[in-house]
Amino acid sequence: MTALLDVRPNLARIFGTEFSGAMAHQIALRNKTCTRRCLGPAWLIDGKPMGAAMLARITDVTVRDPFSGRADYAAASILLHGKRSNGVLHPPVQVGDVLYVREPFWAEAQHDGLAPSALPVDAQIVPVRNNSQSPDGFGRYRPGRFMPRRLSQQTLIVRRLKVHRLQSISPDEAFVEGFGQRPRGWAGAFGRRRPSRKAHIEAAVKGHEAFKRYWTRLHGPTGRNSWDANPVVVAIYFRCIAGNVDQLIKKRELA
Repeated sequence: MTALLDVRPNLARIFGTEFSGAMAHQIALRNKTCTRRCLGPAWLIDGKPMGAAMLARITDVTVRDPFSGRADYAAASILLHGKRSNGVLHPPVQVGDVLYVREPFWAEAQHDGLAPSALPVDAQIVPVRNNSQSPDGFGRYRPGRFMPRRLSQQTLIVRRLKVHRLQSISPDEAFVEGFGQRPRGWAGAFGRRRPSRKAHIEAAVKGHEAFKRYWTRLHGPTGRNSWDANPVVVAIYFRCIAGNVDQLIKKRELA
């Protein structure tokens, strides 16, 4: 994979993106620098939003040559009830977009009666991430999709996009999705030694299998977005800046 160049954030395009607690934790550790999202009604076909009605009518999409040239879109052959037409698929996200992480959280117990959107600006929250239970003084579990922008704590800058079929994800790409752990070298008499190729391959395969299991748990074993259905996805590569998006903008740290 070619090196990713840093891009300037587009402050006119700021969106919330939901992550599970486990994935938000991997982002915070900088183990996760990519996420994959499925083809949906907000995607563009030949520059126009697809819409839910058209998405429901699509019975097959053949993505052609998504890895050469620009990779943020895909030439596609789309089958609509037996009639095939050619087009260009493009996800709604763009390079330079700013995404604030919506993740599961706990708010102070005194606010349990309030909807997330009604929480005070100065409300204290604790992200769930890898914690199994709320800290003392904090109340009920709040799903990530309800996290208000003003309470978000991680901000992502989109650096690269790649449209492809889900099952074409390589074992190495599972690493940047936050699955598996790259084998480390060790100190020897003649300096630090690199891990063997065998160790790297074994770790990558384990990460790939872990990603497959997670995808199945998230999307189910059957259906349009299941692993076996091999859906069209966009790989969104990003860099993370710790902090609330609006506070980063105010402090001019979002660059």
